[in-house]
Order: sequence, then C-alpha cells, then structure tokens
Amino acid sequence: MSTETEFAPVPELLAQLRAGRMIVLVDDEDRENEGDLVVAAERITVEHVVQMNRLASGIITVPMPRPWLRRLHIDPMVQENAESMSTAFTITVDAASGISTGSSAHDRVHTIRRLADEGSTADDFVRPGHINPLLVREGGVLKRPGHTEASYDLMRMAGLAPVAVLCEIMGDDGTMLRLPALRELAERMGLALGTIADVIRYRRRTETLVERADGETVTTALGPLEIHRYRSRVDAGRYTALVRGPIDSEHPVLVRMHAATLTDDLLGLLVGGRHGALQLAMARIAAEGGVLLYIERAGAAAHPMDERDYGIGAQILADLGVRRLRLMTDHPRRRAGLHGFDLEVVEHVPVRGGHDAKDALDNVVPLPTAEPGG
Repeated sequence: MSTETEFAPVPELLAQLRAGRMIVLVDDEDRENEGDLVVAAERITVEHVVQMNRLASGIITVPMPRPWLRRLHIDPMVQENAESMSTAFTITVDAASGISTGSSAHDRVHTIRRLADEGSTADDFVRPGHINPLLVREGGVLKRPGHTEASYDLMRMAGLAPVAVLCEIMGDDGTMLRLPALRELAERMGLALGTIADVIRYRRRTETLVERADGETVTTALGPLEIHRYRSRVDAGRYTALVRGPIDSEHPVLVRMHAATLTDDLLGLLVGGRHGALQLAMARIAAEGGVLLYIERAGAAAHPMDERDYGIGAQILADLGVRRLRLMTDHPRRRAGLHGFDLEVVEHVPVRGGHDAKDALDNVVPLPTAEPGG
C-alpha cells in the first residue's frame, strides 16, 4: 500500500483491478481533487455495491465505449449536453431478467455484469432502469482527461472488458471528499490510490493522438505568424496553432484554446456590436506573443469548449514546447489532469478584460518569430 506522500503506479492499479479490487481515482496530486471508487464491471460483487452506497454515497455509473452502447441500443440521455463537464449520460437500464425491482445490490450487480458481457444483446435490457451507463470518448484520457475515460483506459490496459463502474465519493456532510480525506479512506479500506494524470503519462509513453501535418510562416496584419496544422487520430476535427513569437518552455506562454464559431469568428461581432472573442484573443497574442489554438470540431454546434474535452489541444501545446501557460478564458476553473501532459496553468487571463480588439491591434509590437517548424 502506498505511503501518505505517494500514489500507486499504474501497473499496481491494473493488478488491483484484475484481482477484482476497487481503487480510488483522483485527477492529480492537488489537495482540492475529488475522487471516485472504481472497479471492473466484470468483477463487481454485491459487496462492492454495498461499499459504494455506504462509503461513497454518490451516483453509480458505468462507463462504456460507443461500439458497446450501439450494440445494446443504449442511446444518449439528451441530444444537446449542457452538463457542466459534458459527462455523456445515456438512458438508464436494467437487466430484462434475473432481477426483481432492479434497485437492490444484487439486481444492480446482475445488470452491470450483463453490460460487461460481450455476448449481451439489446433484448437483454429494459429501459429505463437503475443503472446509468456513460459514453466514453474515443481516445480515452488522451482525448478527454476525465474519470469516465480514465476508468475505461484502465480496464482496457488491464485486459478486462472495457466497461468500468464508478461512484463519486461523498462525505457524511454531503460534500464531495477532497484528497486528504480520500487518502484516509483509501488507507482505511486498504485500497490503492491513483491519479488520472499518471494514467495520461503512462499512455503518453507509447501513444499520441495527434500529428503535425504541415507548417508555414505568414505575414498578417498582426505581424508574422507561425501556422501549424495538426491531424487527430480519433476525430475529424481540424486543429490549427497560430504562434506569435518564440516559445520558451521555461516561461509562461499566453494561450487561447478557441472553438470555431461562425458568427463570432467570421463576422467578428456579437450582439451589441462588441468585438468577438477570437479577435480580442488574437489582438492580445499579437501584442504579447503566444499561441492561439483554433479548433474546428466536425459536426459540433457553436458552443463553448467542453470543460474536459481538451486532451487533443493539450497534446498540441506540448508538441509546440509549451509547458507553463497563461490561459485566456472568461470561465476560469482548474483544468484537472493537465499535469499528465506536462502542462501547468499559472494564470487565467480574461478574454474580454481590459483589451479592446481595435486598440490592441493598433499597438501590436513586432516580436521575434520562432524558426519554421520549431
């Protein structure tokens, strides 16, 4: 068992899951992290469910990959996901046979094990039910560094069915437990404590989901820019990095991760005649130097970047040599799991705070440019 200052390495987490034991999973080493109990769906027991209900008290969910959900005809709960972390809930299910009401620990275990059975079909389930499957993003934690994807990656790397069981850990006062209390819980129960950041690092040793397609230097009204285009191996989105000035891994770099939107980007105006976020961000980057990552998501509606869906962008920033960043956003919050990509947010910079696009453009100062391809 790990000491107070250590987390279990990924191979130990995999061994525990293969043995049918639960683990505790947090985002990274930050004290403010929340945590989940995780167990393999094919290994779950009545005792596991009872412990989750008594010790964790949160909702029990079952992360599953898209092909498995399609095979079982388990559809998304909603068409437009407005949940704060864009957690992909599906309709709830129960096993069609072998249970009573579906709510007992025995019934839940039976349903979960049927979900983890590769031979199950859509007819083996009724809808709605008492079990909440979740859709795992293709690419796992390298696409979306969340508990859903991390638990799936762990099952896959352990050689188990790619179906996990999660339960958020809540305290007696109704608030979510933070790392000190989670560590105490893990030690009391004899459970391994691991981090999503370590799962990301483990996968990054041998895997990457992006590749640099091409690059060029262009002269613009903002001054010279390095343009680097990237391809993703897990989606059809287009990713373009606009780099102004040299990137120094030792110093914080101004960064904007911008999801493409037609009205704001092409017209440059929002309701009320204000300059759009893209223009404001580019003006500031032109004046101070930095990186704007322009993300064109295939089939995506014009809405803000998902809070957890930044794994591809993180890999691109790491490839460019960014290590410490001043993140431009009007919605600052801690981006958990970034440490797994060797990235650290040292400051949140408001997009619309203190800079008008025209004023900034009028005051662009020439900066040295990075070497092409650098």
